[in-house]
Amino acid sequence: MLRRPTVRRALLLGCGLQLFQQLTGINTVMYYSASIIQLAGVRDVSLAIWLAAVTAAVNFVGTLVGLVLVERLGRRPLTLASLLGAALSLLLLAGGFLLNAAESPPVVAPPGSPDCDRANCAGCQAAGVTNGSCLPFVSPANASAAGGACSAPGLVWAADWCPASRSWLAVLGLCLYLICFSPGMGPMPWTVNAEIYPAWARGTGSGLAASCNWLANLAVSLTFLTLVHALGRAGVFFLYAGLAAVGWNVFFRWLPETRGVPLEDMAVLFGGDGDDPPLSEDDHGADGLLQEDPLEPPDDGQFEE
Repeated sequence: MLRRPTVRRALLLGCGLQLFQQLTGINTVMYYSASIIQLAGVRDVSLAIWLAAVTAAVNFVGTLVGLVLVERLGRRPLTLASLLGAALSLLLLAGGFLLNAAESPPVVAPPGSPDCDRANCAGCQAAGVTNGSCLPFVSPANASAAGGACSAPGLVWAADWCPASRSWLAVLGLCLYLICFSPGMGPMPWTVNAEIYPAWARGTGSGLAASCNWLANLAVSLTFLTLVHALGRAGVFFLYAGLAAVGWNVFFRWLPETRGVPLEDMAVLFGGDGDDPPLSEDDHGADGLLQEDPLEPPDDGQFEE
């Protein structure tokens, strides 16, 4: 495959589509959607789980919309619009976290606890008053604090979330992200990869691109919580938004429109002149150049009687 320039370009494009599908954070959003919603300030665990189910349903419906539009609008417009919308939605999601952080109460470390992690919001709420504190948990369920004012009955112990009045903003950004992502960058990488390779390389090319997808999926999923700790809740989504913007620029330049192009003519989109046949070892000499059949005279355009 790599010795054919047209197939090599197609493979780079196919792998790039699969990489950027994951680098924009889609499976992080799907895997950690309930946690993201709680981090945004939704206190009720059951509500967070139901909202996560809503986001999954939005992703499913959006994918169906993409299947309807793929032959009407084309692969390229759907991909570019999807990446642009995903980048803007991730900026909204990150902005929601920034506003929540600005409104969160300051965390007060008790005496003798210099190592208290002030980046994590933990507080108790009573009669509309929110108090930031850094205290040990009384149980793994984080139902209340082990001591201090936040251990009093009737108070809401916010161990895993920051009380915020604009938690809906991050949830809105999350839903808009899935609405924008699912019709385009959800199915389009798979659709384009099924079309751009010649028949003899289609299985290998699609397999390599799928491997890139799952490797990127693994990397993004494993690093999400580490990035949240290192960059903050807003910072990690700013990072994903930046990667989506990079992907938009890459595909704006290199992604051709494949709608309506016969499979045997896909090579033309990548600089070829038709369906590239596979290269066999018999077609090449020791120097790698194409050799003529020794049993056939060279065709010089002249015929002898």
